[in-house]
Amino acid sequence: MKYLRFSMLPLLLLLLIMSLIKGPLYIIIYFFFLGGLFIIGDALLPLDKNKPHYSKPWILNFLLFINLPLLVGLYFILGWYCADTDILGFGAWAQWNLSINIIENKASMEFYHYLFAIISSGLMVSAGGTVVGHELVHRTSDKISKFFGDWLIAFSFDMAFAIDHVYGHHKNVCLKKDAATAQRGESIYRFIISSSVKQLFSANEIEKRKGKKFYQNRVLISTIRSVLIVSLMYLIGGVYGLIMGLSIALIAKILLETVNYIEHYGLVRKERTKVYPRHSWNSNHFMSNIILYNLSRHSHHHEKAYVEFWDLEAYEDAPEMPYGYLSMIYIALLFPWWYHKIMAKKLIDWDQNYANDDERQIAKEDNQNSGIKILMQA
Repeated sequence: MKYLRFSMLPLLLLLLIMSLIKGPLYIIIYFFFLGGLFIIGDALLPLDKNKPHYSKPWILNFLLFINLPLLVGLYFILGWYCADTDILGFGAWAQWNLSINIIENKASMEFYHYLFAIISSGLMVSAGGTVVGHELVHRTSDKISKFFGDWLIAFSFDMAFAIDHVYGHHKNVCLKKDAATAQRGESIYRFIISSSVKQLFSANEIEKRKGKKFYQNRVLISTIRSVLIVSLMYLIGGVYGLIMGLSIALIAKILLETVNYIEHYGLVRKERTKVYPRHSWNSNHFMSNIILYNLSRHSHHHEKAYVEFWDLEAYEDAPEMPYGYLSMIYIALLFPWWYHKIMAKKLIDWDQNYANDDERQIAKEDNQNSGIKILMQA
């Protein structure tokens, strides 16, 4: 049973595929079900502090790898919905084998149904693509994991992630020069743009330092993967398929940068000092942990990036996010003024109870530059 806790994400992807097949009403229901599962589950269920021992890691790796074919299947169905014809006879197959008239369902789709489908797919690409890819690209010596990780990340057009995150962010986290560390008071919308651009430059610089030639540059190779994915959407669904693929990638990319934003927001570190658990906002909320493969145990991940997700520990003494991941994402994106307010109190606590003397001095200067009254008066 302990292995089943990490089957939630593939099951949610499969449920999204089935919702698309079942038709418009189910697409809307899925969107609200997904948000409710995440947000209400995190709010009501007890914190997840367990660390079971897993003797069969191949099962856990399978639960990572299976997300790639599921995303391919998801994109095929989305592209099929955008096509003028019954691509590969899928509609006929669904009616014959599943007794579902998906062709009729497609005819009854309105614009807002497609909008719900795109947003839900963006959420699942962010989780099943980027989060899983994040776990796998850290395994730099495992070619199979790298293959799956690189392709999963390509769904969100994040060309720099596998390079800058592994070789830049983990080295520079909580420093001013880290593209993926948000400063106190920084606008989430500005951060999404600046972080994306800075990571691209950083990744290219890392490739240059490694002596990579133009055709060996992994930013270029990752871009080609992403282009191939949306090209497949175009081949299946035409222009509308292309627009849908790009829209989903944009949503997934925005969600990734929002996750970067909330994971280290306002935290500081002195140059050339060790990264400790206090340099990440941790979360032991139950649904966030099991759906996102323990990504929310972020303090342990940054302390020891080589540790597989199933061995990450809760680190109860690390600084904690006030809510689960999806709640924090929605608050940061939709109510940034509220996010700054609740995190200002957390930052004051961090300054007093977690930071060392050097970090307190840096934090004091950052508070004055934050533009947030409560921090400026701290």
